[in-house]
Amino acid sequence: MLNIHIREKAFHGNTVIADLNIAAAQGEIVALVGPSGAGKSTLLQMIAGLDAAFDGTIRINSEAEHDVGIMFQEARLMPWLTVLDNVMLVANTDTPDTRRHAETLLTQVGIGHAIQAYPGQLSGGMAKRVALARAFMYNPALLLMDEPFSSLDAPAAEGLRQLLLSLHQQTTSTILYVTHDLKEAVCIADRILLLSESPMTVLHDVPVTLPRPRHVFADNVTQTSQSLYARFGALLQHPATVGQVVKT
Repeated sequence: MLNIHIREKAFHGNTVIADLNIAAAQGEIVALVGPSGAGKSTLLQMIAGLDAAFDGTIRINSEAEHDVGIMFQEARLMPWLTVLDNVMLVANTDTPDTRRHAETLLTQVGIGHAIQAYPGQLSGGMAKRVALARAFMYNPALLLMDEPFSSLDAPAAEGLRQLLLSLHQQTTSTILYVTHDLKEAVCIADRILLLSESPMTVLHDVPVTLPRPRHVFADNVTQTSQSLYARFGALLQHPATVGQVVKT
Protein backbone atom coordinates (compact mmCIF):
# COMPACT_ATOMS: atom_id res chain seq x y z
CA MET A 1 0.00 0.00 0.00
CA LEU A 2 2.83 2.39 0.95
CA ASN A 3 6.22 2.30 -0.74
CA ILE A 4 8.96 4.80 0.07
CA HIS A 5 12.42 5.04 -1.44
CA ILE A 6 14.43 8.12 -0.53
CA ARG A 7 17.78 8.20 -2.29
CA GLU A 8 18.71 11.50 -0.67
CA LYS A 9 17.23 14.36 1.31
CA ALA A 10 19.62 17.23 1.99
CA PHE A 11 19.52 20.61 3.72
CA HIS A 12 22.08 23.20 2.60
CA GLY A 13 24.32 20.51 1.19
CA ASN A 14 24.11 18.24 4.24
CA THR A 15 22.50 14.85 3.66
CA VAL A 16 19.95 14.04 6.38
CA ILE A 17 18.25 10.97 4.83
CA ALA A 18 19.96 8.50 2.50
CA ASP A 19 19.01 5.19 0.88
CA LEU A 20 15.89 4.79 3.01
CA ASN A 21 13.30 2.18 2.05
CA ILE A 22 9.97 1.63 3.83
CA ALA A 23 7.00 -0.46 2.79
CA ALA A 24 3.76 -0.90 4.72
CA ALA A 25 0.62 -2.90 4.01
CA GLN A 26 -2.94 -1.62 4.21
CA GLY A 27 -4.04 -1.42 7.84
CA GLU A 28 -0.55 -2.02 9.22
CA ILE A 29 0.86 0.03 12.11
CA VAL A 30 4.57 0.70 11.69
CA ALA A 31 6.53 2.47 14.42
CA LEU A 32 9.57 4.55 13.49
CA VAL A 33 12.11 4.65 16.32
CA GLY A 34 15.42 6.46 16.19
CA PRO A 35 17.65 9.06 17.82
CA SER A 36 16.60 12.69 18.16
CA GLY A 37 17.45 14.81 15.14
CA ALA A 38 17.74 11.85 12.79
CA GLY A 39 15.11 13.19 10.38
CA LYS A 40 11.91 11.38 11.36
CA SER A 41 9.73 14.51 11.36
CA THR A 42 11.31 15.57 8.07
CA LEU A 43 10.35 12.21 6.58
CA LEU A 44 6.73 12.62 7.66
CA GLN A 45 6.60 16.08 6.07
CA MET A 46 7.88 14.58 2.83
CA ILE A 47 5.28 11.80 2.90
CA ALA A 48 2.53 14.35 3.63
CA GLY A 49 3.57 16.40 0.60
CA LEU A 50 4.76 19.35 2.67
CA ASP A 51 8.35 18.97 1.45
CA ALA A 52 8.99 17.95 -2.15
CA ALA A 53 12.71 18.80 -2.27
CA PHE A 54 14.19 15.29 -2.23
CA ASP A 55 15.51 12.63 -4.56
CA GLY A 56 13.29 9.58 -4.40
CA THR A 57 9.75 8.28 -4.68
CA ILE A 58 6.80 8.01 -2.30
CA ARG A 59 3.83 5.97 -3.51
CA ILE A 60 0.52 5.54 -1.70
CA ASN A 61 -1.59 2.99 -3.56
CA SER A 62 -5.10 3.82 -2.46
CA GLU A 63 -8.51 4.64 -3.88
CA ALA A 64 -9.40 6.66 -0.79
CA GLU A 65 -10.62 10.19 -1.38
CA HIS A 66 -8.08 11.44 1.16
CA ASP A 67 -4.67 9.81 1.00
CA VAL A 68 -2.87 11.24 4.02
CA GLY A 69 -3.83 12.48 7.48
CA ILE A 70 -1.41 13.72 10.12
CA MET A 71 -1.36 14.20 13.88
CA PHE A 72 1.43 16.36 15.27
CA GLN A 73 3.10 16.60 18.68
CA GLU A 74 0.88 19.62 19.37
CA ALA A 75 -2.90 19.40 19.05
CA ARG A 76 -2.93 22.39 16.67
CA LEU A 77 -6.56 23.34 17.29
CA MET A 78 -7.98 26.61 16.01
CA PRO A 79 -8.70 28.66 19.17
CA TRP A 80 -11.65 30.54 17.63
CA LEU A 81 -13.48 27.33 16.67
CA THR A 82 -15.45 25.02 18.94
CA VAL A 83 -14.35 21.43 19.50
CA LEU A 84 -16.90 20.22 16.97
CA ASP A 85 -15.91 22.79 14.37
CA ASN A 86 -12.22 21.93 14.81
CA VAL A 87 -13.04 18.35 13.84
CA MET A 88 -15.32 19.50 11.02
CA LEU A 89 -12.50 21.65 9.68
CA VAL A 90 -11.06 18.69 7.76
CA ALA A 91 -14.42 17.60 6.29
CA ASN A 92 -15.16 18.35 2.66
CA THR A 93 -18.78 19.17 3.39
CA ASP A 94 -20.78 20.49 6.31
CA THR A 95 -23.88 18.31 6.29
CA PRO A 96 -25.99 16.76 9.05
CA ASP A 97 -24.34 13.39 8.30
CA THR A 98 -20.79 14.71 8.59
CA ARG A 99 -21.66 16.53 11.81
CA ARG A 100 -23.16 13.35 13.25
CA HIS A 101 -19.98 11.49 12.26
CA ALA A 102 -17.83 14.12 13.97
CA GLU A 103 -20.01 13.99 17.09
CA THR A 104 -19.75 10.18 17.13
CA LEU A 105 -15.96 10.34 16.95
CA LEU A 106 -15.82 12.91 19.74
CA THR A 107 -18.02 10.69 21.87
CA GLN A 108 -15.77 7.70 21.14
CA VAL A 109 -12.70 9.59 22.35
CA GLY A 110 -14.52 10.63 25.51
CA ILE A 111 -15.18 14.29 24.82
CA GLY A 112 -18.75 14.24 23.51
CA HIS A 113 -19.84 16.32 26.48
CA ALA A 114 -17.65 19.25 25.37
CA ILE A 115 -18.31 19.58 21.65
CA GLN A 116 -19.30 23.25 22.01
CA ALA A 117 -16.30 24.13 24.19
CA TYR A 118 -13.33 26.10 22.83
CA PRO A 119 -9.70 24.89 22.88
CA GLY A 120 -8.78 27.37 25.61
CA GLN A 121 -11.23 25.60 27.91
CA LEU A 122 -9.61 22.18 27.43
CA SER A 123 -6.81 20.42 29.26
CA GLY A 124 -3.84 19.16 27.25
CA GLY A 125 -5.21 15.63 27.28
CA MET A 126 -8.65 16.76 26.13
CA ALA A 127 -7.10 18.75 23.28
CA LYS A 128 -5.21 15.65 22.15
CA ARG A 129 -8.49 13.72 22.16
CA VAL A 130 -9.98 16.31 19.80
CA ALA A 131 -6.92 16.06 17.54
CA LEU A 132 -7.25 12.27 17.51
CA ALA A 133 -10.91 12.46 16.51
CA ARG A 134 -10.00 14.94 13.76
CA ALA A 135 -7.28 12.59 12.46
CA PHE A 136 -9.88 9.85 11.87
CA MET A 137 -12.60 12.17 10.58
CA TYR A 138 -12.21 11.09 6.95
CA ASN A 139 -10.55 7.66 7.36
CA PRO A 140 -7.30 8.51 5.57
CA ALA A 141 -5.51 5.76 3.69
CA LEU A 142 -2.34 6.72 5.56
CA LEU A 143 -2.17 8.36 8.98
CA LEU A 144 1.13 9.96 10.02
CA MET A 145 1.61 10.40 13.77
CA ASP A 146 4.59 12.41 15.06
CA GLU A 147 5.01 11.60 18.78
CA PRO A 148 1.36 12.57 19.30
CA PHE A 149 1.16 11.71 23.02
CA SER A 150 4.70 12.59 24.15
CA SER A 151 3.64 15.66 26.16
CA LEU A 152 1.16 13.74 28.34
CA ASP A 153 1.70 11.94 31.63
CA ALA A 154 1.91 8.14 31.46
CA PRO A 155 -1.74 7.29 32.32
CA ALA A 156 -3.16 9.91 29.93
CA ALA A 157 -0.85 8.79 27.14
CA GLU A 158 -1.81 5.15 27.67
CA GLY A 159 -5.49 6.05 27.54
CA LEU A 160 -5.02 7.80 24.22
CA ARG A 161 -2.97 4.94 22.80
CA GLN A 162 -5.83 2.58 23.56
CA LEU A 163 -8.30 5.00 21.95
CA LEU A 164 -6.07 5.15 18.88
CA LEU A 165 -6.01 1.36 18.61
CA SER A 166 -9.79 1.18 19.10
CA LEU A 167 -10.41 3.73 16.33
CA HIS A 168 -7.89 2.00 14.06
CA GLN A 169 -9.85 -1.28 14.33
CA GLN A 170 -12.78 0.48 12.67
CA THR A 171 -10.74 1.58 9.62
CA THR A 172 -8.27 0.28 7.06
CA SER A 173 -5.83 3.15 7.62
CA THR A 174 -2.11 2.41 7.56
CA ILE A 175 -0.28 4.22 10.38
CA LEU A 176 3.31 5.44 10.55
CA TYR A 177 3.95 6.30 14.18
CA VAL A 178 7.09 8.18 15.23
CA THR A 179 8.24 7.63 18.81
CA HIS A 180 11.42 7.63 20.90
CA ASP A 181 9.94 5.08 23.29
CA LEU A 182 10.45 1.40 22.42
CA LYS A 183 7.85 0.42 25.01
CA GLU A 184 5.25 2.57 23.28
CA ALA A 185 6.30 1.12 19.93
CA VAL A 186 5.86 -2.44 21.24
CA CYS A 187 2.45 -1.51 22.62
CA ILE A 188 0.98 -0.24 19.35
CA ALA A 189 2.95 -1.52 16.37
CA ASP A 190 2.87 -4.52 14.06
CA ARG A 191 6.47 -3.72 13.10
CA ILE A 192 9.19 -1.47 14.49
CA LEU A 193 11.70 0.17 12.16
CA LEU A 194 14.88 1.15 13.99
CA LEU A 195 16.52 4.13 12.30
CA SER A 196 20.09 5.37 12.26
CA GLU A 197 21.37 8.82 13.06
CA SER A 198 21.64 11.30 10.20
CA PRO A 199 21.91 10.49 7.36
CA MET A 200 18.90 8.44 8.40
CA THR A 201 18.20 5.00 7.00
CA VAL A 202 16.49 1.84 8.27
CA LEU A 203 18.82 -0.44 10.23
CA HIS A 204 16.47 -3.07 11.66
CA ASP A 205 12.94 -4.21 10.80
CA VAL A 206 11.49 -5.90 13.90
CA PRO A 207 8.06 -7.62 13.87
CA VAL A 208 5.99 -7.43 17.04
CA THR A 209 4.07 -10.66 17.51
CA LEU A 210 2.58 -10.17 20.99
CA PRO A 211 -1.18 -10.83 21.06
CA ARG A 212 -3.52 -7.88 21.16
CA PRO A 213 -4.79 -6.03 23.08
CA ARG A 214 -1.48 -4.78 24.48
CA HIS A 215 -1.06 -2.33 27.32
CA VAL A 216 2.08 -0.35 28.02
CA PHE A 217 2.10 -1.44 31.68
CA ALA A 218 1.63 -5.16 30.88
CA ASP A 219 4.44 -7.58 31.76
CA ASN A 220 4.80 -8.96 28.23
CA VAL A 221 5.15 -5.47 26.76
CA THR A 222 7.70 -4.54 29.42
CA GLN A 223 9.71 -7.73 28.85
CA THR A 224 9.70 -7.34 25.08
CA SER A 225 10.75 -3.68 25.24
CA GLN A 226 13.53 -4.50 27.71
CA SER A 227 14.79 -7.20 25.38
CA LEU A 228 14.81 -4.74 22.48
CA TYR A 229 16.61 -2.11 24.56
CA ALA A 230 19.25 -4.69 25.47
CA ARG A 231 19.79 -5.48 21.79
CA PHE A 232 19.31 -2.11 20.14
CA GLY A 233 19.29 0.59 22.84
CA ALA A 234 22.65 1.99 21.74
CA LEU A 235 21.13 2.94 18.39
CA LEU A 236 18.94 5.49 20.16
CA GLN A 237 21.85 7.18 21.93
CA HIS A 238 24.97 6.87 19.81
CA PRO A 239 25.92 7.06 16.12
CA ALA A 240 25.24 3.75 14.41
CA THR A 241 27.02 2.23 11.47
CA VAL A 242 24.75 2.39 8.46
CA GLY A 243 24.41 -0.94 6.75
CA GLN A 244 21.94 -3.37 5.25
CA VAL A 245 18.54 -3.57 6.87
CA VAL A 246 18.31 -6.53 9.22
CA LYS A 247 14.92 -8.21 9.55
CA THR A 248 14.89 -9.54 13.09
